[in-house]
Amino acid sequence: MADVFIDRVKKSYGSVVALHDITLDIPSGSFFTLLGPSGCGKTTLLRTIAGFHKQDQGSISVAGEVLDSIPVHRRDIGMVFQDYAIFPHLSVRANIAFGLRQRKVTRADIRTRVAEILRVVQLEHLADRMPHELSGGQQQRVGLARALVTRPKVLLMDEPLSNLDAQLRIDLRRELRSLQQDLGITTIYVTHDQEEALEMSDHVCVMYQGVIQQAANPWTIYHQPANRFVASFVGTNNFLPVELKDDVPCLCDALIGHIDGLPADLGRTQQVASIRPEHIELQTGTTLWSEAQPSGQRSDYVHFPATVHYQSFAGRELRLTAGVADGLEVQLITEPHHEYLDLAAQSPITLRVRNDRICFYEVGETGVRL
Repeated sequence: MADVFIDRVKKSYGSVVALHDITLDIPSGSFFTLLGPSGCGKTTLLRTIAGFHKQDQGSISVAGEVLDSIPVHRRDIGMVFQDYAIFPHLSVRANIAFGLRQRKVTRADIRTRVAEILRVVQLEHLADRMPHELSGGQQQRVGLARALVTRPKVLLMDEPLSNLDAQLRIDLRRELRSLQQDLGITTIYVTHDQEEALEMSDHVCVMYQGVIQQAANPWTIYHQPANRFVASFVGTNNFLPVELKDDVPCLCDALIGHIDGLPADLGRTQQVASIRPEHIELQTGTTLWSEAQPSGQRSDYVHFPATVHYQSFAGRELRLTAGVADGLEVQLITEPHHEYLDLAAQSPITLRVRNDRICFYEVGETGVRL
């Protein structure tokens, strides 16, 4: 196992800056995911770690060894590509053995190590097949086996599941994660799929325009986004304006109670509140939960009236769009009770959300922090 330290790495292509001063400390044995939209710099960073690109500034170390002047083939790093990159004229066995032959490993050791990794990726019965005789998932396992058989210190994976169908992606992400944990190999994984990143990773690094927006565990990335970009890119969010009415902060015409995250300079800066759809609770009719609360007692919730615009039953959940103040809409996800399923369009409902489930950002914030 090996840790990876990226220290103030910068990379440009002409006038286009692909990586802005990237610093990351990736723990040994962890599954670390680089997440972001196309063009955010995640693949550039991965390929720079591998040695395919040379950074303009900064340094990259693996297990304390600085890699900056070490060529690709001597970095002791395995890489799995998006397009599999397996040789069409070689059998499964020969594809996996290729890297070992390049390293002048003895024939006896090659046979032993190839047989061992074939068992790990469950391809023993396909060892003599040609690539065109394999499914997409099987080809991807060949690529993974070829990267692992050399026993690298670090494994890099560049969107390895993106060419597979949806169900196979779900199945393989579980297998990949289980295999990584069994082997204990430090893995850096690139994806634009937020669900994939949250499910598989020990740590997630969200990137945008070559800048790290937030690097944390999946729970923190999802529930405590560092800025509006992270809040909008990872999962679904409702963004609602916060207004001052008679010097009182309001959300959808509803009083906001005491919230630790409410900006102290509200009024001097325009703020927007972000709320996850699953954090909004629903009650039919017009009676507010807060009416049963003793007068003068501070509420832990923000309550606001709404009307049903659209609903969609999805088996385990009900997805509902509701109109709130000033012509705004919110999306919410709830358990599909019969009383909710019977709601007609324009039916009055009451929504509430816990104060500590609301995050605040300045209006117009892009999320890019240089």
